[in-house]
Amino acid sequence: MKSLLILLLWVCISCKKANSLNTTNEKTSIGSTTNNTKENLYTEVLNMSKQTDYDLNKPFQKLDLNHNSLTVKIRYLSERAYISIENNKKEFVSWKPVHINFFYDTSLELAEKDIHILLKQNDPSEGYLLLPSFTEQFSTYSLYHFRKDTLNFIGIYEVSEFVKGTFSFDENSKNVYIHSSPSKKLKLNKIEQNQDEKFNNINEDIKLLDGKVEEKICQSDLKGTWAVICENELTELEINKNEGFLSLYSVNAIYINLKVEKSSNKNEYILMYASVSSQRNYYENELKIVDEDIDKNKPIGKLTVLENGKANLDWIGLYNRKKQKLEFVGKDFLLISENGGKTPLILESCK
Repeated sequence: MKSLLILLLWVCISCKKANSLNTTNEKTSIGSTTNNTKENLYTEVLNMSKQTDYDLNKPFQKLDLNHNSLTVKIRYLSERAYISIENNKKEFVSWKPVHINFFYDTSLELAEKDIHILLKQNDPSEGYLLLPSFTEQFSTYSLYHFRKDTLNFIGIYEVSEFVKGTFSFDENSKNVYIHSSPSKKLKLNKIEQNQDEKFNNINEDIKLLDGKVEEKICQSDLKGTWAVICENELTELEINKNEGFLSLYSVNAIYINLKVEKSSNKNEYILMYASVSSQRNYYENELKIVDEDIDKNKPIGKLTVLENGKANLDWIGLYNRKKQKLEFVGKDFLLISENGGKTPLILESCK
């Protein structure tokens, strides 16, 4: 009997030690996981300063984001965007093409508010950029990773709810979060989508950004008609030297007159809004033009005539001074809509 009691006592002591050991291991595991998460967490920089120059009369528009020694430079040329990064005033990442939605249902000013820099413990030597992407419903973001001499596209993430907050990225799990409060965060959904920056004239664009090309404007000598489908005579671009005619918007049948100027780039022409040729009022709530609201001094597009006679149209849109935004962009521009919403817009030469 005495032996049995001793045996039971020994079993109880062993169980307590085992439980104590398991608890210690669990605490160590939890602490290790927490530390690991912190070590791989990139959080949004909130105290940035900004410098902008969105003058559409200039060859490109500028946005500089500054945080301590880090400067992210963003340049917009027509519907294209480029980024370079400096650290301690030295080039860290040279000009790279990126996709930023600054023209489809938005504007340069709105895009600026939705660009986010994520750093780990405020270290500028490596980080992530969240850039507003193209969406039909909820907000989406393109995620780019940067470090010295490198800018890599990671993926596209979608916000499934309309929430506001600060962003973070867990490099270990590859998850992007919005923190709407200290105790609440929403995980973004990663969309299975590749992103290939197929811009025309990248080398020429970079020369312009580096100040190696000076853009000069002179009289146009161009004559011709271009369209997505030449058989459809209602949707075309017609140019006669320094004047032109363009099918703009199908819903209210809007056609506009153009001013055309030749740029210093070979076979490139600047399109400017001149006046309304005709428009109907079929739908009251759809886009219409109030002539005095449209800026006549800002380019609405650039046309580059190719060697095969076709033309590449880099569309910008009409700048509404009253609303302070670009209009008739994306599928709201008839030729892009007729092209299935795809850009770049390559037009056929119509005889």
